[in-house]
Amino acid sequence: MPEQLPWGAPCSDESSISGPTALNALLVGAGITTWRRKHSRLSSLMRSGGASEGLAGLAGACAMKSATANMPPAACWALPEVVAGRGYPIESHFVTTADGYILNLFRIPHGLHTDPVRARPVVLLQHALLESSFSYVSNSPWQSLGYILADAGYDVWFGNNRGNRYSTNHTHLSISSTKFWDFSWDEMARYDLPAEIDYVLARTGVARLAYVGHSQGTIQAFAGFSRNRTLAERVGVFVALAPIAYNRHIGGLWGRLGRHLGVMKLFWRLGLRSVLTSRSMVSSLAPSIYRLIPGVTSGVINWVCGPTVHLNISRGPVIVGHTPAGTSAKNMVHWEQAAHNQAFSMFDYGSASANLERYNMSTPPKYILGDMNVPTALFLGENDPLSTAADVGQLLDELHHDVVFKVETVPTYGHVDFTWAADAHENLYPQVLSAIQSRML
Repeated sequence: MPEQLPWGAPCSDESSISGPTALNALLVGAGITTWRRKHSRLSSLMRSGGASEGLAGLAGACAMKSATANMPPAACWALPEVVAGRGYPIESHFVTTADGYILNLFRIPHGLHTDPVRARPVVLLQHALLESSFSYVSNSPWQSLGYILADAGYDVWFGNNRGNRYSTNHTHLSISSTKFWDFSWDEMARYDLPAEIDYVLARTGVARLAYVGHSQGTIQAFAGFSRNRTLAERVGVFVALAPIAYNRHIGGLWGRLGRHLGVMKLFWRLGLRSVLTSRSMVSSLAPSIYRLIPGVTSGVINWVCGPTVHLNISRGPVIVGHTPAGTSAKNMVHWEQAAHNQAFSMFDYGSASANLERYNMSTPPKYILGDMNVPTALFLGENDPLSTAADVGQLLDELHHDVVFKVETVPTYGHVDFTWAADAHENLYPQVLSAIQSRML
């Protein structure tokens, strides 16, 4: 049996949540868990055996850590606990990809004051690099896109790519094996995206869904939708937040380390396989570091992802309790390659012979953006060094002119502001809802 890992850290500050509510895990069907409020507290859940021993141990460790470090307990809660604590219905689903990875999807089937019975349009939200589905519920309900969509009448699903803290299981590979980490965003596009979309459509009975991706959630969509016409036909609209296909003009820390130094390629060749997982020391210490020295942590975020004046600093310990959420070193190398190469290509194995063995050609195949036919809205950040105007311009040049129906630049936004900004509900999300409604309602 593969090694079973618990959920990593997850969500909201105790001042705005009515405690680590009651969360009793109830199996409703194969691979489906519904989290409900008004049951026993987490300790009772652990005694009853309703949660895994790993989750119980993690919860206990986090509670002790929160107490000793004076941290918000939510810095260690799993996403279902956070969402249920807000009073929203929350479900946990598991889907197995064609190559055996077991992905954990979450679902808010309806909002607080909407009819739970009536049919509603479906939205799938996909996270950025080193993040998880938590990013879409990282702030208060009126500020977070996941809650806003649910309250606007949507059936909201949250994806988690292979290797992040919620998707660390496989049908036969252990997370400690090298083979488990042998993936990049190529596999997320080829396997994760179709598995998630097919599962969501089968569960809801709708023919098409709206897809919202942030950063890596966009590159896997551009790759997946351009190569898989059948998949693309199941998507009514694609909203790309901080869109990336080309990355030649990347700035900030990623630009320096990736484009100029190739740091991850070096580490990968030396045997590094996973990066910043929830088990890592950086992930474990991040909330406490932020609590003690918030200016330093904010500075790191600005250095890596671009300057921002839109974050709620008091949310910092909770946000960094969930981020970084982990990925593979190979995935990071693929991102470095995107910064080096002019082409939007699959993973380059470094030599003609290695590529021949993998692809039956000496260079990695290119993704042809002109083959993508999903109606698309693009939202850029004015101060985003990772999704730059120059690179998005090249993306636009290659997409078919009938595909893109909206391009908007959000003033002063950096890369993380699309999901973490405290004012995104004013500056961005109304336009996102409008874009979705224009194609789905």
